[in-house]
Amino acid sequence: MSQPYTLLHPLTLDAKGAALVGLQQDDRITEVTLRRAIGSDLKLIDRFRDKPIELTLNMIAKLSGIDLYVVEKFDAEDIGPLGDLAMASSPNGQSIGATA
Repeated sequence: MSQPYTLLHPLTLDAKGAALVGLQQDDRITEVTLRRAIGSDLKLIDRFRDKPIELTLNMIAKLSGIDLYVVEKFDAEDIGPLGDLAMASSPNGQSIGATA
C-alpha cells in the first residue's frame, strides 16, 4: 500500500458524494491512499486508451476505492499528482498503477 496523498484542496462532500463513500454531507476528504494495481485494474488501460483524462480519473477511483463521481470533484491540482501515482510506468512505458 502506498503512502496517503494529502489533498492540496480538501473536498467537502455534497449529499450524493457523501452517500457514495459512506460519509455525511459536508464531511471532508483530506487524503487519498491508492492500493497497488492488479491485473483486472489494467483493463482500464485498454478501455480508455484514447481518453487519457478518463483513464486517469477511472484509475484513481479504482485504486482508491472512492466512487468516480467523487474523484471527478477533486481539484485539478490534486488530479495531477494522484494520476502520477496511479499511472506509474512499467519498464516498457505502459502505465500500470501505483507501487508500494
